[in-house]
Amino acid sequence: MNRTAIHEPVPSLAKLQTLPVMPGVLRLLFEAGKQENPEPVELSHLIALDPGLTAKLLRLTNASHFGTNSKVVTADQAAALLGSNQLLQMAAVTSHHNPASLLPADALEQFWRRSIATAFCAKAIARTHHMKHDYAYTAGLLHRCGDLVRMLYPDLHTTTSEGNIPLTAIQAGTALARQWQFADTLTDALTHFTAPPDDPHQLLASVVHLAEAFVTALDICGDKAATLPLLSTHAWDTLALTEAECLQVFRETEMHALATFDLLQI
Repeated sequence: MNRTAIHEPVPSLAKLQTLPVMPGVLRLLFEAGKQENPEPVELSHLIALDPGLTAKLLRLTNASHFGTNSKVVTADQAAALLGSNQLLQMAAVTSHHNPASLLPADALEQFWRRSIATAFCAKAIARTHHMKHDYAYTAGLLHRCGDLVRMLYPDLHTTTSEGNIPLTAIQAGTALARQWQFADTLTDALTHFTAPPDDPHQLLASVVHLAEAFVTALDICGDKAATLPLLSTHAWDTLALTEAECLQVFRETEMHALATFDLLQI
């Protein structure tokens, strides 16, 4: 069995409708909803600060039929399809069924900080290559959503002909992405970012891989237990950032991430 890819549905995830969501994001959405005729893009920018809410938005959008030929990848795309009323309704439902209350606050805050910082870093790296930086942002934000799944389901496993096999956090993220019908480009990045493949069609995995390494090296998330991951030579050589580009990525990541941490009080 491939230990990094899960292609079959995981039955125990069928009942999972919502991942933990930051109270700070829900609070900002409620405040925005009090305004007269809030714009969908304004709400989507708030939703895009939270991995759990972004994942839920993609699930709702991609499970519906809007006459589009391709799947939605970003919160902005989804918001344009759903509209403000449905976005606010989603936030209201989530606030009443938020599994964040079931998990340790310290672990969640550390996860949220790392996800946000990686998202901004991936976006900055993607810009240097004139890639779709909004796709990179989403991939960075959701790259370790399997950690949230494992927090909720510590004994998560899949059943094969060899018996029940426990899922790693990366496999859990892949399983969630497939069952929630994420776009293939996003699912592939979540599946392969720890070891980016030598495939020009999966450059997004290399972007996220490098972003996570940069965030760890910058030490802006306050995680004293974090260790620098083994850097993929392939990812480094493929992206080939210059010293000036690296410094710019560092500055943008720190500026946006720290400002967002303050805004969300995490």
